Amino acid sequence: MLLPTLLSAQKIKADIQINTDVLDAAPKQAISFLPDAIKWYIESQKWVRTDIEETFNISLSIHIKGFTESGYQNLYTAQVVLTNGVDQRYFDTSWQFPYNFGQQLSRSSSYNALTSFLDYWVLFILGNDLDTWQQFGGNTAFADAQQIASVANSVSGKNWEKRFDNINQMMQLSDYRKLRFSYYEAIYLWDAGNEKDAKLQVDAFMRSLELSLKNRYSKIYTRSFMESKHVEFVDILYEMERKVDLKKLIKIDEERGDYYKNRLSNF
Repeated sequence: MLLPTLLSAQKIKADIQINTDVLDAAPKQAISFLPDAIKWYIESQKWVRTDIEETFNISLSIHIKGFTESGYQNLYTAQVVLTNGVDQRYFDTSWQFPYNFGQQLSRSSSYNALTSFLDYWVLFILGNDLDTWQQFGGNTAFADAQQIASVANSVSGKNWEKRFDNINQMMQLSDYRKLRFSYYEAIYLWDAGNEKDAKLQVDAFMRSLELSLKNRYSKIYTRSFMESKHVEFVDILYEMERKVDLKKLIKIDEERGDYYKNRLSNF
């Protein structure tokens, strides 16, 4: 992985929150600088080769669960909620990492319990965001995340097998990844006045949505996406006068069937 040679016009804005209520005063003080260190680390890196003049967002809510001293290191365990603030939200249940007061973070291709975790999740979220700009546009970011997880799993274990499986799975979920692209492309084309192609993308979205909800691996991601976007999507269908698709949604996305039926009654 050629981390130092990546070229990008891409920017990431990071919001980092940390909950240290379980800690005593000394370890709490020792980790107090970590949110600023993570924010600087994420925002200062060149993550992908894709040249997109766009700012992407990532938020980490870190809940410290425990603390031990190991030699000269402070070793923390945490649970983390990660989101792009729009349509992605993930929960990593077990992160263990060393951190000492004032420590600066630096990126490396070697395994590091702290930065490898950050690298993996930034690339995972960014890959999904890039999929909305170009069909399968997140391939490179996913491949880099996959390599990070592979190295970490072989060196450390400690929940990296699950992360490795998750990124491998995501790379194979073609219908889920297609529906994300079609959704945002339909909005872009519609707003640009290209009604014909926008409606074709809605057709593609509906096909991918149905297939993705039938796939047991992509179902959880698809449900999360629709939870964040179903109201907006119905509004789009209203603008496009696509009553037939609203009827299809009642059967395809049963979890929100009552909402679709209510909107259909007022179509």
